[in-house]
Amino acid sequence: MERICTIICILSTLMFMGCTGPMGPRGFMGFRGPDGKRGAIGQGLRGDFELLEANVLILKSSYYYNYQVFNSKRANFNNSIAFGHSVFQDEFNTDQPKDYVYASLRHDESDVSMVERIVAQLTGNVLANNLDNNAAKRLLLSLRDSAKYVYEFMDFFLSGVGLAKFRKYDEPHISELCAMVMDMFRQRESVLADIQSVLIDIRSLFKRELDIAKVRSSLNSIINIQGKVYEKIYIGNGSLKGLRDSVENKIDELKRLLVS
Repeated sequence: MERICTIICILSTLMFMGCTGPMGPRGFMGFRGPDGKRGAIGQGLRGDFELLEANVLILKSSYYYNYQVFNSKRANFNNSIAFGHSVFQDEFNTDQPKDYVYASLRHDESDVSMVERIVAQLTGNVLANNLDNNAAKRLLLSLRDSAKYVYEFMDFFLSGVGLAKFRKYDEPHISELCAMVMDMFRQRESVLADIQSVLIDIRSLFKRELDIAKVRSSLNSIINIQGKVYEKIYIGNGSLKGLRDSVENKIDELKRLLVS
């Protein structure tokens, strides 16, 4: 025992004086330990979330484009457009569906006035028949729904505490939502452009002796189930309705993830 203590004392003295030999070769690396628990998502800047915020803001700005300028005309159009005609039943008894119609036309006074004239001819002209009445109904319903689906889509993001509720989700989920918002924006812009193109064509019909049948047929792309605009509003996953449904399903999926 005394000998061992003497050796330890000598080695300690040599190390203290710097009399150590060269470092030996590095030993083998040990086995990797188990992964630790995943940390919480940080509260700092997140590129995916910032992009989602920006895209939702762009969509919202598009939806409410020219709203403040148009707002002073709303009450007049609510009364002058034949929303109360029997063919519309109770579809436009409140202001909200009327506001959807205005949003579908970018709150553009000229285009809203054009729709007013079209509806007046299809429902009030002495030569108008049931086909014309139904065309007026399908026109206003299509315009209403094209904005309604976008509004409901935005509401999934902006309701409650707003976009802050999405911070808890991982980047892949946020990126998927972001792509959906961009798709909705592009599809809505396409629908808006197509509707405006139809109205431009019909506007020329009002410059000469009016043929109600031609006005009605000019609306086919909007009111017929095989029409280009109709399909963009209602048919398939890429339609306004399809995108509204897809984001609703995605958000429901994310809610289930939190409780699983």
